[in-house]
Amino acid sequence: MLIVLVVVALVLGAALPAIKRGFDRLATRAAASDAATAFSVARASAIASARQTTVRIDSTGRIMVLDSRGDTVLARALARLHRVAVAATRREMIYTPVGLGFGGANLRLVFTRGRAADTIVVSREGRVRRGK
Repeated sequence: MLIVLVVVALVLGAALPAIKRGFDRLATRAAASDAATAFSVARASAIASARQTTVRIDSTGRIMVLDSRGDTVLARALARLHRVAVAATRREMIYTPVGLGFGGANLRLVFTRGRAADTIVVSREGRVRRGK
């Protein structure tokens, strides 16, 4: 019985780092998917309401807030939901009533946890894609 327990402990000791990396990858993918959905909702909301919609990214608090002229459409607390760090190249993305992004540069969000990282890029036109 003791030999079996030692073998199980050795196998678990070798497998735990890989399992942790897998959970980290799942968390960053989920956060990236959540953020991509938020941008899609913002674009659809801008088109449907014919009003400017803004996605604000608070990298420190790791929160995304969508508002349409002062009305909060959606808020996502990425830190609490996915336990990831967020780095953004811009603090906000504004969608015009026709669904185009407003601004001079693409927005890149990088989600990290442990050694895992995932990226989404929102183009100046407002399109969202997974990046590297």
